[in-house]
Amino acid sequence: MSTAIDRRNSERVPGSTHFASVLAFGDFVFPNGPTIRCDGIPGISGVVTSNQIRTVQTGQSEVSLTRILTHFHFEQPPVLIEQHYSKPSVGTLTSLESGDGARLLPGRASFSQHIILILDGRPLATENRL
Repeated sequence: MSTAIDRRNSERVPGSTHFASVLAFGDFVFPNGPTIRCDGIPGISGVVTSNQIRTVQTGQSEVSLTRILTHFHFEQPPVLIEQHYSKPSVGTLTSLESGDGARLLPGRASFSQHIILILDGRPLATENRL
């Protein structure tokens, strides 16, 4: 008998909380300042999933997400990235295939959130969601 959790089981998703190690890729471009290249910067993410599953026009299943933790840290240059805790960080998990309303996995998660980036000890907050 296996005690391993089936992480691909869609029934486990609604109403759940997930934490995962993640990697950041892309560029942070500052007006009148440096561009910081994120090339696989390690971090951690925490997400709470809504209990309500809905079906979107394409027939895919979707559930709302609330990000409760975003944390990235790297040394060159010294940067700390955190979510802005006084502003909502929301998103969705949408199944890749249409069909059964309970089928969420495999799926694609997307978020919009405000972040605070601390560069060389100086906090910088986004005005718009990323």
